[in-house]
Amino acid sequence: MTNKTEAVLVKEGKNEFLYLKNVPVFFAQVLEPTKKYQSEDLAYQFTVFVDSDTREKLELPVDEDGVAINKELKEVGKDRNKKKQLKYPLESQLKEGKGTAYDIVDGMHGMGLSLNDLTKAGKKSILKVVDADGKDWDKTKAIGNGSKVHVKCFGYRNVDEQLVVFPNLIVVVEHVPYEGGNSGGMVEDSVLGVSVDMSSAYEDNEAANGLGSNATAQSIIDSANDTSDEVDFDSSIPF
Repeated sequence: MTNKTEAVLVKEGKNEFLYLKNVPVFFAQVLEPTKKYQSEDLAYQFTVFVDSDTREKLELPVDEDGVAINKELKEVGKDRNKKKQLKYPLESQLKEGKGTAYDIVDGMHGMGLSLNDLTKAGKKSILKVVDADGKDWDKTKAIGNGSKVHVKCFGYRNVDEQLVVFPNLIVVVEHVPYEGGNSGGMVEDSVLGVSVDMSSAYEDNEAANGLGSNATAQSIIDSANDTSDEVDFDSSIPF
């Protein structure tokens, strides 16, 4: 598997689709929606990392063969702002025993992606997760940090002609087992000497909505948060 990431923008009529290929993923809350930071609202949430070439394409204007995405990508291990805060710190930059090490994506650039659980019309949003063969992902197998995925997003242009994106399909091409925490999957507890399935009940989107395969780009767009499109996953991580 190549380490090079890729961004592909496809236009179909009024719709635009952004494909992110071979991107490492962290904090993949994608098998069931979880609470958003400092909110009771639920969403599918995850962070992806891209290389420098992909970041440049994502940030360049469309007339320069770019995407003009409405997200600010942050480089791993670099200052987040004037307060010297790090969004994606390296292990050497963390206090011992705290935080999450991003050494495996050192030199890459991260951004959060999310999809609200419910559309503005109150219907369930659909985020499909499959394996490399296109088969439904085993929902008892939580997706650990460093797994590599392809992501398909629906998109639309805001008033500034920037592309607002919402994930609709995730293909897991290289799976790293989830270790520890409480976000689901089979967890080995060495102290108790047991393996525990921490997966929560997963509500089937098609049954809940009666949509089947007829979900449209608009149903994804309707789930957008009116005020924020960036999920700050790291705000809840102790450093």
